[in-house]
Amino acid sequence: VEDHTNPIIALAIAFRGGGALDPKGKEGLANMVSTLLDEGAGDLKSQDFQRRLEDLYVSLHFSADRDNFSGRLRTLTRNRDAAFGLLKLALTKPRFNDGAVARMRSQILAGLRQDLEDPGTIAARRLFKTLFPDHPYGRPTDGTMKTVAAITIDDLRAFVRARFAKSNLVIGVTGDITARELGPLLDSTFGALPAVPGGGGVPDVMPR
Repeated sequence: VEDHTNPIIALAIAFRGGGALDPKGKEGLANMVSTLLDEGAGDLKSQDFQRRLEDLYVSLHFSADRDNFSGRLRTLTRNRDAAFGLLKLALTKPRFNDGAVARMRSQILAGLRQDLEDPGTIAARRLFKTLFPDHPYGRPTDGTMKTVAAITIDDLRAFVRARFAKSNLVIGVTGDITARELGPLLDSTFGALPAVPGGGGVPDVMPR
């Protein structure tokens, strides 16, 4: 959607396949990856990557639900090339340094401890487990204390290699950019991704 009212560009992406594809015993993998993609990439360590985002006034966030792994980018038009370059680094060359992984794992585990006492979370987990007892939808997408602790850096890297591909990617862009300008920018950002994802999909299911 082309809109030149303000010198701002917003991009949303979604890779089909989220937490429901987490390996059994590694539930919470997709969620953990989403917390780490902006914690350093390429030659930029965590603090350097974050500082670069701040210096350019770029907002970059990732999230994961059962069916999708999503990202959102917001940038001033004048910084668009650098902003899309940072997104490319995050998707293709995440660092997953030991320190960043330990820090984000600790934050996730702290949130899971709080969830153990939250009635809404407890009820939602019980509902999905009851409706989908023998299906990935019945497993917690944020993981458990045990499964999050079991996730390794190799698991994180394997997720990126397997799930980030062009054939399962949906992109939406709005703001101060034309279609002619956007095309090459998308090619340079996502062109290096594999053509198709690895592994299978989530089997069809009907709730009980």
